[in-house]
Amino acid sequence: MKQSAPKLLAVGAFPPPSMKVRGGQITTGRAVKGDEFSARFAVRFIDSTQKTNPPPPLLVRGGYAALRLIKFAWEVLAHRPEGVLLFAAVGSSYIEKGCMSTLAHLFRVPSILFLRGGDLIHDFDRLRIQRWLIKALLTHADRFFCQGPSWQRFAVDKLGYSVESSPIIPNWTATEDLLRIGRERVPQPHPRRARVLYVGWLEREKGIEDLLIAARLLKESGLDFKLSLVGDGHSRQWLEAFVREHSLKDRVRLLGWQSPEEVRSHLASNDIFVLPSWGEGMPNALIEAMAARLACVCSRVGMVPDFLLDGTHALLTAPRNPQELGEALKVLIEDAALRHDLADRAFELAAEVFSERLGVTRFADEVEVVLRQPRD
Repeated sequence: MKQSAPKLLAVGAFPPPSMKVRGGQITTGRAVKGDEFSARFAVRFIDSTQKTNPPPPLLVRGGYAALRLIKFAWEVLAHRPEGVLLFAAVGSSYIEKGCMSTLAHLFRVPSILFLRGGDLIHDFDRLRIQRWLIKALLTHADRFFCQGPSWQRFAVDKLGYSVESSPIIPNWTATEDLLRIGRERVPQPHPRRARVLYVGWLEREKGIEDLLIAARLLKESGLDFKLSLVGDGHSRQWLEAFVREHSLKDRVRLLGWQSPEEVRSHLASNDIFVLPSWGEGMPNALIEAMAARLACVCSRVGMVPDFLLDGTHALLTAPRNPQELGEALKVLIEDAALRHDLADRAFELAAEVFSERLGVTRFADEVEVVLRQPRD
């Protein structure tokens, strides 16, 4: 690390190696801790990772947030960073990071907000109090980094940022390991029992119950497939009971959480990736599947339509619609040629737009722009 490297303070998902947590925020944080970014900046980290799933009670979470806010103020005053990076997920995370951005503004330290997910965009107009809170907390940053065009429109139209101060920086989770899987994938002859993969939390809002209903419909129509669910969560017991009740044990496997190496193995050995969430930003799991050259079925939510064209890069379906989800899966299970075409184009998109190398470089360049700007 060069002594002259600009000093940054980053707040987000930066858990210690001993903490076994998962999610897109972790993947993003890992890249910020990586060699390329740390070669350009001297970064100190504050970890704001959710400690457990389900999350602790609201009062406990509020206590953790208050302690982090105190630590943030101390870090800014004691170490005088030249800028702060604030990564926020959905839920109350934006309140905490918005308070930090406001503090940085008062301390005359440039701040960068990078919000993930998409719920905030859709919730903005629903409640007047929430709308006021969002505008009060999220308008003091020097830059508002956006996952995609939908976030940029929100930043410009609702929060008053300029296009220049709200650059689009797509997720950078198409790692070289995953792209290598995609490059080395050998198309499988048809007919083969189609292998379908889901990776993520087993939560109702992830559309996981819709997926099992779709699997039942597919079995009833006589289709041959194997669905593997990697992950865990509140819906697991419901899923296990549904599998037993509808005799789906020969079609559905609940594998629990797997190591990163095991997940890469699943990505390499499956044909179709499915993500039927009710709401997302730009899901990292989807990008990882595209990088591994899987044909994808995904809900038409969040930033997904900003980047993926239905029928070109993936099959996009309405959320909360098991019938439409089942029809899309049926098309790909039966049509190997379409699977290969969608997978090829998804792989190209992942390599061109979502690669880790390009994304981290783009991100670091934009951070440098902020640090070079003169302060009033």
